[in-house]
This record gives sequence, structure tokens and C-alpha cells, in this order.
Amino acid sequence: MRCEEVTRLLYAHLDEELSPELSSLVEQHLAACGGCRGLAESEVKFREQFIAPLRAIKVPAGVRRRILEGVSAIDRGAAKGVRFRITAKIGAAVAAGFLGVLVAIQAGPESLAPLSSIASSSVSTHVKFSSGYLPLEIALEGNWRNTLENWFEGKVGFSVRIPMVQGGDAHLVGGRLSHLLHVDAAYVVYLYRGDYVSLFLFDGQAVKWTGGQTELFDDRRIHSFHDRGFDVMVWRQGPVGYALVTRARQEILGAVVRVKGEDAVSPRG
Repeated sequence: MRCEEVTRLLYAHLDEELSPELSSLVEQHLAACGGCRGLAESEVKFREQFIAPLRAIKVPAGVRRRILEGVSAIDRGAAKGVRFRITAKIGAAVAAGFLGVLVAIQAGPESLAPLSSIASSSVSTHVKFSSGYLPLEIALEGNWRNTLENWFEGKVGFSVRIPMVQGGDAHLVGGRLSHLLHVDAAYVVYLYRGDYVSLFLFDGQAVKWTGGQTELFDDRRIHSFHDRGFDVMVWRQGPVGYALVTRARQEILGAVVRVKGEDAVSPRG
């Protein structure tokens, strides 16, 4: 079994949704592959740290109603013959929104999210999208940055300005609403030389800006993390935070340089 197959099946394996035969193949691969094993261990750790505590939270009636409405929508789609893969993706979107609401309930409005947790959450979302478990809410047929920015307008509590990308190797794919822990985020996806690159924009005032390896990139301050084989670069531009998830760190970071003519990375100094 190849790494790509294991990555695609990993969440179903951890949720014990695979057949015993397929689960055994995944386990054999994890025993032999340090990279995939590290990805699985990080996901388990993430669930223990952030998901398990949510089970003790009493779900408000309004949230429960929204979940039931989402499940009903899935059932109606299945009844109309919608393919399982599509309904599964809808279910993933409902679950992602539900998780964000529960984390917000647990964290409370005054809680500042640790920067390391923002990085870890961004990698989890990136892997879920790349594996086909998280659909885009808006897909672009061209590199239309303004179209994507206008779509986010009014959906998040901050101004979304998407970085320009130098050169022709990267282009916008689309976006969706997301959460990084209890922090609302605008999730933007690029395709760079055949690989997906994720960019999250979020309220920078909801995050505690300490942690990671702090460095200057082109005279700009970046907080860097390495999580599950991915490089995560987090920075702040005014009130808005950015988290970039990629395997091509130096190349893509050098390409994402400006937000509509202004510095896309952090304030100087």
C-alpha cells in the first residue's frame, strides 16, 4: 500500500470504519513507514488534546437543531441518488462546522488560541482537504482573487485580502469557511506544481503571538512550525493573521509576497 492510499484512508482507519482486511494493510504500512506513522500519531494526539474534551460539553439546543438539519439534508441527498462520496463530503462539512462551534463554546470568547495549536489545526484541515474529506465551498476556474475575496465578504469578521503569487507555478483553486480551534478562518487553497498549498486568514487578535521558530524572511517576521511532515508559517498583517501550510516552504513563501500592493507578511521589526 502506497503513502497516498494510506493518507486517504487514515481518518477512516482511526475511526474504525475500515474492513479488518483493509485496516490490517494500513497498520502494516504504518509499521514500516515513519512518515505516515508520524502523521497518524499526530492526528491521534490532536484528537486527544482537542476532540476528547468536547465530549463532556452540553450541546445547546440551537446547535443540535443545526446538526439535525444538516443530517436531514444528507439523507435527502442520498434518497435522490446522490453518490456516497458527495454525501460524505457534505457530512464532513457539517461535522467541521459543528466542531468549530463546540470548540468555541469550550474556549470562551476571552481565550487566546496558542500559536502552536493554530499551526496544528491548520495542518489537520489541510490534510483533510487534500485527502478528499473536506470540500471547497467556492471553486475557481481562473486565478480570480477578487471573486474569492468578494465571496468571503460578510462571512467572516475581518477583511479578507488574498496574497498575490509571483510567477505562473501557483494559482488559486478556491476556498471555504473554516475554523482554527475556536477562531473563525477564511480558508484559501492554491495549487503549486501539482501539490495543494493551504492559506488560512483569521482574526489575529484572537491568537497569542508567541511560539515556534521566529525568523525574518525578507526582513519580515515569521513564526515557523513543522507538523506531520508539513511546514507551517504563521504571520500577522495588521489585525489579520495568516497561516500557510506547504511542503515547498522556501519556494512558496518566496512567491506569496504581497496583499494588494501591501506587505503580505508581518509588520516590520
